[in-house]
Amino acid sequence: MSKQRVEKEGSQALLNKLLWPQSELEFERLLDMLPAGAYMCDADGLITYYNQRAVEIWARVPKLNDPVDRFCGSFKLLSADGLPLRHDQCWMALAIQNNRVYNGYEIIVEHPDGSRLNVLAYASPIRNGSGKLIGALNVLVDINDRKREEEALFRAYEELEQRVAERTADLAANEEMARRQAARAEALANAARLLNAQLDLKSVLATVCKVMGEALNVAVILVYLFDESSQTFVFADSVGLPAELKSYLRPLPSSLYERYTKELGPVKRFLNLAEVQEWLAPELVDSIRLQRATIVDLDRTGQIIGCIIVLKGEQEHWLTPDELRLLKALADQGAQAITNARLYQEVRAREAELHQLSQRILKAEEEEREHLSRELHDSTGQVATALLINLALLQQQLPDGNDALMAHIVEANELARRIYDEVRAISHGLRPPELEQMGLHSALNELCQEFGRYTRQPVEYEGVAVPPLPDMVAVTFYRFVQEGLNNAAKHAQASRVAVVLQYKAGCLRVTVEDDGVGFTHRGGVNVLGAGVGLLSMSERLGMLGGQLEIHSEPGRGTRLVASYCLSAS
Repeated sequence: MSKQRVEKEGSQALLNKLLWPQSELEFERLLDMLPAGAYMCDADGLITYYNQRAVEIWARVPKLNDPVDRFCGSFKLLSADGLPLRHDQCWMALAIQNNRVYNGYEIIVEHPDGSRLNVLAYASPIRNGSGKLIGALNVLVDINDRKREEEALFRAYEELEQRVAERTADLAANEEMARRQAARAEALANAARLLNAQLDLKSVLATVCKVMGEALNVAVILVYLFDESSQTFVFADSVGLPAELKSYLRPLPSSLYERYTKELGPVKRFLNLAEVQEWLAPELVDSIRLQRATIVDLDRTGQIIGCIIVLKGEQEHWLTPDELRLLKALADQGAQAITNARLYQEVRAREAELHQLSQRILKAEEEEREHLSRELHDSTGQVATALLINLALLQQQLPDGNDALMAHIVEANELARRIYDEVRAISHGLRPPELEQMGLHSALNELCQEFGRYTRQPVEYEGVAVPPLPDMVAVTFYRFVQEGLNNAAKHAQASRVAVVLQYKAGCLRVTVEDDGVGFTHRGGVNVLGAGVGLLSMSERLGMLGGQLEIHSEPGRGTRLVASYCLSAS
């Protein structure tokens, strides 16, 4: 890395560029591990990322950033009713166009060979720190198996109806069978609807217990989840179990559960709870007075992520084969919902880590600025001062008649004065002492005056005194005004530039306005080459809980407004 690049961009700016892509890659690696298809588009609908599962769902490999594959990488799309659907009408397109979330909406993907796949789309806008749309993420969940099950169930129901018509003698039995089938289908559909609407793990577990309890008419249901770190199944949630009895629930080693599964299969039934005392303490068995247990795996594509225990009394009937099938189907739906919720938690945790990393980077940047400011002031500034003093002494002591040498000394003195002024200006720009000593109002006033002197562009400043602010808040607003003034000087061609500082009821508002050439603003930051700086300011304000507004039209100037309320911190 060249010295010139460090001097041009700044050491901390280069650190940002080195660290931020690593976090992006970690997020994409997380999406790569999803069992569902996932891809991202920018605000124009161009695909910027997709995982391997998305390629499998599309049965083709789209090109990144290619207008041919806008909004979706599939060959063709159809609505849930089977009607042709343009790519700019899909859920990803709607999420970008309407800037809203579309979760759990069905769509049909047609492959180049004519085969079709039913999927659920979970399209969510991606916004920057100020809430402006920068793209969207779409997660595609393959529901073909479920659709086939529903279609098979529907065909079975039609066949059943036909047999009822043909064989009147068996009418009562067939009607009962149809009722049970319909009840199972309704229970599954209701479970799917409720679980698809949940992404919080706690809510998903509560919904699993509730749906199973209602569908099977069972009083006590326990949910255990596999904990990889301890290699045990640990209690996660329940319905019908008094809170004081939950302490009797023991973790179950995975080796023991694997033995149960090997001997009894995915659905395990026990006539006496004494058979599972490794899991349920005797005190619990005595207290609940339930003797029978049915345990079903929570299986997600061959991986057991937990189990569900249904407890019944000795006098209650065993679950019928039909109820066992319903239990297994509900468990499969629950496993999918729990997996999705865990992935959602991981994504949210990663987002929080990225936010914390950004804050640490900003803090490190300001600390480096402060360090460089002190070094310039205490070291280079003192050297320049000493040089000025020595040149002045030399000028006083030079004998008459040395006009040529005196001219060189005067020129050197002027150069030393310019060096001193430049060092002082750079030091103040990095960390203005007025910001710490006198507050934001005085610091902005001094900044506007200094900016006018150096650029010969007068700046009108109007402000009010504000109470002491958190250090990052004051620094962020100071940097915002610096960026706004620099943009005005470089691009605006303005005859008037104004800065206004307002403070009312705990809310801070700073405006930088010019009457220059302006620009076309289409929902993003596009400031004729200076957009990256304003985007950075928007992100910094967003981390504080503030926001940046941009108002500009060609020929009508530009107005930038940064706002923040102290209660947001």
